Parts: sequence; structure tokens; C-alpha cells
Amino acid sequence: MSRHLYIGTINARTLASRDKQTELELALDNIKCDVLAVQETRIVGCASFNLTSSGTLVFHSGGPTATHGVTFLLRPHLTGGAVFRGLSPRLATLLLPNKRLFLVCAYAPTSSYGDKEYDDFMDQVEAALRSAPRGHTPVLVGDLNCRVAREPGNERFVGESASPTPNSRGRTFTEVCVRNRLRIWNTFPKRRHVRIWTWRSPNGYTYHQMDFIAAPPSARVVNCGVASSGCVSLFPTRPRQRTVGECAEHHHGSPLQPGTSCNHEANCNPTLKQPFNTPSPAKLPDRVSSLTSRTERKHKHGMLQRWEGAINVVLRAAMDTIDWEIDGIRIDGRNLCHLEYADDVTLIAKTRPELERMLKKLMETCSRVGLEICASKNNLLTSCTTTRSPFVINGMQFDFVPSATYLGGRISLPLDHTDEIEHRIRLGWFAWTRLSSLLTSRLLPMKTRRRLFESCITATVLYGSEVWALRASDKERLSVTQRKMERKMLGISLRDRWTNERVRDCTKLRDWIREGLKRKARWALKIRQMDMDQWSRATTVWTPYNRKRPTGHPRTRWRDDLTRAIGVNWWNATYEEYRPILI
Repeated sequence: MSRHLYIGTINARTLASRDKQTELELALDNIKCDVLAVQETRIVGCASFNLTSSGTLVFHSGGPTATHGVTFLLRPHLTGGAVFRGLSPRLATLLLPNKRLFLVCAYAPTSSYGDKEYDDFMDQVEAALRSAPRGHTPVLVGDLNCRVAREPGNERFVGESASPTPNSRGRTFTEVCVRNRLRIWNTFPKRRHVRIWTWRSPNGYTYHQMDFIAAPPSARVVNCGVASSGCVSLFPTRPRQRTVGECAEHHHGSPLQPGTSCNHEANCNPTLKQPFNTPSPAKLPDRVSSLTSRTERKHKHGMLQRWEGAINVVLRAAMDTIDWEIDGIRIDGRNLCHLEYADDVTLIAKTRPELERMLKKLMETCSRVGLEICASKNNLLTSCTTTRSPFVINGMQFDFVPSATYLGGRISLPLDHTDEIEHRIRLGWFAWTRLSSLLTSRLLPMKTRRRLFESCITATVLYGSEVWALRASDKERLSVTQRKMERKMLGISLRDRWTNERVRDCTKLRDWIREGLKRKARWALKIRQMDMDQWSRATTVWTPYNRKRPTGHPRTRWRDDLTRAIGVNWWNATYEEYRPILI
């Protein structure tokens, strides 16, 4: 038996039928692959079974409808002690204690989904990577549906064989790898572009590398690349036609391993011999038409904005016709039942039946004016832990989620800003990665780098901090993150034993905790000037006399920082008393 372990990944499009499973089993006989991660298998449920002839163990994780599905295929000599865990139809983990490996199989959302869904999925991937047992090497394999590139600041984790043109999702994936110290190994072997791509567009003119294998730099990886033999007849499919603006999904996989990987026959043998950037007279009409289409897209974009404005007007008029008299939460003699911002509507209810009744009213009213509610884009949150089962209205299922993103901020019930703060810190590190070449450059004066940090990093991290109720642990988390970024700006580490005061004297950055308090004070002054009819002021000064505080230590409140800085009478304090905070 070989002392090397071969790991691969492939997008199979389907493994639901017995014929496809047999086809895969025959293909595995022609390649060296001990562990194969398969995406988009479309097998219902989360279970395992054995392939008949080879004895290969198949672990699969799919939803009730088998829309996506991920699978691990494990050779018989590795099945002892293996632990499989299906996290979702797009994510699964496999623990190999004998090899001290922790594998994560991921199938990322395609561009038919929004960036929010992709970011949420990458958060799940990051959480799965951090759940690796101590002493085990985490390995991320799968179809990530993105293009990564070697950029300043990530040279240690992305090789020279990466795509020359990254996209935003590729930067998100790179940021996850950088934070978790994972090297994208199939970008490091120096090979020509025709030897590293794993996806081809339906017209046959565009080739990209979208399947990846990532492991720590300390992993003993011997080789990693794309194989052009062995699985050449695996799952041949006809490329589907796509609409304008939709990115193509993978129609073949690429088993990536410290030794081999594979694609489909049609894509492993490209016949296009002409260089991609060689101009020819026949291409001139195409270039002229591309300029015309660019103008048409601008015109369509303007029409789309006017159309969205019309939808907002129609939605607002429809909302005004709904009778919300008995719905919502009673605050200062009025019912707070819904909040509107453009085409986003938030419904607020006391009980589950009341929320269901309000949602039915909204759906019926919208249907009368030609609008439709998409259940997949709606999130339900509740502070009750016993009523989180989804409910169905008119054949549409609405699910409860622990947290959701609304107007750029993370909301969770019971109300806790820890998730929101972690989300802002992740976005801050992502912004740092994009600007690290400038922020750490010794050619730029500290004054310029400080202005860049304040305008980009600080603004990203402290977005929405006016409404945060910060605990001591949250403040410590923000301070640690800022000090770490400051040390990177100065090119020092903890081993240099610089005190925090010395670092701050060099960078002269504004402290995030003090800046957050300053923003909160400004918001408090603005609330005081509002009319009592506005909900921002009504909810701030409202005291629920019909409710009792639960036993135990009281939770941190929004006003606690103002009380410590100004006094108990902060609401009636003069502007001069606020001035020390606002400076």
C-alpha cells in the first residue's frame, strides 16, 4: 500500500440514480484516490451506504428535497474510526483519526444567489474549520464557485498559478483561508493555465479555476493538480444556457489531492489552440457590439432603478390599506406592528399566531397589487426557544433563524450584539486584507496610513455602533483587534514587547471604544430632538411597567455607557456636559 494519501474533489451534478453510482465506482478503479469529496450529489437525507463491488463507503448529506448535497467516498482501508457529520446540504465534515485529518467538503452557492448567502455560507465553513479536534490537520476541499488571485498580503496562502482576475467572492474565500492559516495548494504548482483550470464556459472560450484544496502550510503535501485521465468519462453533461448576468455553475469536477484530480472528458481535452488574447479581424464586430451592449446595460440599469422606485410606492400604498389595529407591541399607547424601509418590511408580533396572521394579511394585500413574497428571502426571529418550528402559508414555508442581516447589521433574539460585533470585525479584516499593502507600506507616511485606516477600517468595524450595548468582553474583543492591526501597521509583533501606549503613540489612531461612545452620544443628542411620534425616541424613553425584570444579574443596557460617562440624568444633561465625550 502506498504511503501517500490521495484526496480528490469533483462536482458530479448527480449521484441519485444507481447508474451514476455505478459509473463513479468504475471510474474510481482508474485513478488513485483514497478520499473523494463529491458536490451536488442530490442524494436525499444524511446517511451512508457501501458500493457493491469495491466496498467503498459513501457518506452523504442532502436535504429533504436533495437540491444540492455533498458526499465523501472513502476507501475500505480508511473506514476504521471515521466520523462523518452532515452540517447542511452544502457542507459536511469527515474525521479520520488514524490519519489525524479533519476534512471539510463545501459546495458554495453559485452567482444565482446573492453575496449575503455566500458570506453566510463562508461563515459556516469557517465555523466548521474551527471545530477541528486538537492535533488534527484541517483540510478544506470542494467547489467554492469563485476565482482567487495572488495579491499583496496573501502571497503565503495563494500561489502564482491562481487566476489573474479575481472576483469579490474569491477575495472572501481568500480572507477565510488567511484567517484560518490555510494555503490554497492547487495554486502553488507552477503550471500553464491550460493545466490548472477546472471549469469551462458553455461557449468554450472561458476557463477558470474554481475547485480548490486548502490545508495549513505545515501540511506535508507532495503534489497537487488537475488530472486529465482516469475519470474522463465521468458524468458527461450538456451545458445549460444561461441568462445575462448569471455566472456559470460547474459542469464537471476536479478531484484535487496531494497527487491527483480529475475532470470530464469534454473539458480535460480542450481543443481551442488560438491564444485567448490574440486579436483578429473577425473579432472586431464583437468588440463593437460589446460597446453597444454596455450602453444598453446603462439604459437598463436606469430603467431598473425607476422600476424599483415604482415598486416601493406600490408597496407603501398597499401597506397603508392593511388594518393593524390589534397587532403589534403596545408602546406608550401605540402599537408598534411593522417597520418599513424601501422594499424591506419588518413585522413585529407578540405571539406566533399573531405573526402568522399578520403575514397572511401582508401576502393577501401584496397579491392584490401584483407583488409576491419570496419565502426563501424572509427570516423569522423569536426570543422563545420552544416555538422555532417553521410554519407554512399558502404552500410557502417560513423558517426561524437564530440571526439575520437587516440594513447591514446582524440581528439576533434574544437581543445580543456579540454576533454583530464578530461580523463587523470579520468585515474589518476583509477590508484590511484589501488595503494591507498600503497600510503596512514604509513608503507612505504614518499620517496618510492613519487617514486611510480611519476612513476604511474604522468606518467598517463601527458601522451601527450607536445602538450597541457593549459588555466588557465585547470591548476587549474590539481593543485586541485594533491593537493587532496597529502592530501590523508598525511591522512589529508581540515578541517585540511594545506596550499598548507606545504603539498608540506611534499610530495615533482613535480608540474604537471611545469612538463608539462618541457616536452613541451623538445619537442620544439626536434622539432628544426628535418628536415623540417617532419610534426611535418612543422606544428609548419607554418603560414597560407591565413587565418584570427576570431574576439574576441585569443584562447590559444601551444607556449604561452614557450613565457612566455623564450621569444618571444623561437624558436631561446639557450640551456642555456632553462636550468631553464629543471631543
